[in-house]
Amino acid sequence: MVPAMGFLTGVRVVDFDQHGPGARAVRVLADYGAEVVRIARPRHRAEGEIETPSSAYGGGRGLHRVAIDLKDDEGRALAQRIAARADVVIETFRPGVAARLGLGAEELRARNPRLVYCSLTGYGQHGARSGWVGHDLNYAAVGGLLAGTQPRADGGPPVLGATIADAAGGGLHAVAAVLAALVRRER
Repeated sequence: MVPAMGFLTGVRVVDFDQHGPGARAVRVLADYGAEVVRIARPRHRAEGEIETPSSAYGGGRGLHRVAIDLKDDEGRALAQRIAARADVVIETFRPGVAARLGLGAEELRARNPRLVYCSLTGYGQHGARSGWVGHDLNYAAVGGLLAGTQPRADGGPPVLGATIADAAGGGLHAVAAVLAALVRRER
């Protein structure tokens, strides 16, 4: 019998996210034994980005970080080869970006038909809001949570102490969907 914390041993996850719900999801999958390969931007492409502290999302425990330039043909080809050997891909690009990079569900499943592909977007793949950038604070505002909290002293909206939507909304739902898809794939 496999211990509960290792029931995903042998499952490889490729992660094209570093923050938010994707990072929360892969953290949980890694905690249950999955091998996670995080595709990160190289330093020269990450200028101006907020660097996630090493203590966030479990401090990178169980994650292998690979810096790949997805704007480079060789970088995209390498990412495609890595994803071709995965069981699961999790990405948080805006709708259409993964496909333009050759990393969309159709492109990757052509190489690996058993691939479970999880695409996390703030406002869905289709519709009027699908192109919107989404962050936890945006979701809290759109969902009405900020309206029920006390404004800051200057009258502006509060910044919540926890990223509720990223964790409970996106991340945990992604884990449930990935696990269900893995069960379905094996049946």
